[in-house]
Parts: sequence; structure tokens; C-alpha cells
Amino acid sequence: MIALGGPIVFAFDQLDGLVRQTKIVVGNESGETAGARRYRDDIATTLTELREETRRTLLVVACQTESWRAISRSSLLSANERFDVLPELGAIPDKATARRIVSARFGPRYAAIGFTPTYDTWPVNDSALAEAPDRYTARRLIMRINQHVTACVAARRTAELVTLAETAAPRPTR
Repeated sequence: MIALGGPIVFAFDQLDGLVRQTKIVVGNESGETAGARRYRDDIATTLTELREETRRTLLVVACQTESWRAISRSSLLSANERFDVLPELGAIPDKATARRIVSARFGPRYAAIGFTPTYDTWPVNDSALAEAPDRYTARRLIMRINQHVTACVAARRTAELVTLAETAAPRPTR
């Protein structure tokens, strides 16, 4: 019914907590109980039914690789036949990629309020961006930047993020 109005995206995020519940019940991978198997199969069945019954719908499941392995072990889910498993995102490969991630994060918000920053990644300095390659994922970088912005708001002052090290104190902007 929902897709009658147009194509939709049905996204599941954070399935890891549900999958972890099966491990809590199980206690370890080798001695899976019937209850834990049923719980895992319920997750797999729900995803399979949604995949098979929906039309004009993109079904997206975002979870850790280990969680997907647990779900796809269900005899009720032929994951390889019904779902395209995309490669796991790794670390940011270079400073230019880190710059694009940060610019994409801040740019639309700055434009919406009519703010023109001194540089496109402001308040994240190039020295901080240089620390991201091979050490930070996009998610971890954004989380670190959000932590810095939250600290600035709490301190009621603007400061550049000059290093991604979490112990660094914010340096006030000139």
C-alpha cells in the first residue's frame, strides 16, 4: 500500500542489537538453543517476506558484518539469492576523501542559514583532516567532529578542531 504513492526506501539500521540478543540467549556460538535459533530465524523471515512482498521498494539493511553472517545462517533466508551484500566500508583512504565527507556534512547546513565559512571544512582544520586517512572510518570521523562541536556549544565559544586526538582541548578561533 505504501509504495502506491511512489518508490520508497525501507531501511533497517542497528540490527546488531537484535542479533546480539540471540548470542545472549545462546551464550556461545557452538551451543545455539532452539529459542535463539527461532529468534534469529524470525529476523531472517521478516527480511525475506519484506523482500518478496514489497514492490517499488528498496530494502536496505545496515549492520555489522558479523550480524549479517548470523542472520544469513538462517535456513529461512537465502541471503546470497535475495540480497546484494555490499563491501564493508573501511578506513578513509586519503585526506581529500576526509575533506569531502566533512564538506558534505557542513555545506548544506551552512548554505541553509546563509553562512559562508572561512574554508569549506570549517571548523575542522586541515591538520585534523590529515590524521583521518587509514585511521578513521567516515562514521568515526563524523562522531569525533560532533563531539568537538558539542564541546564548543557547551563552552559557548567557537574553536577549530586541529587534531582528532580526543584528549586535545579546543583551540579558540581568532
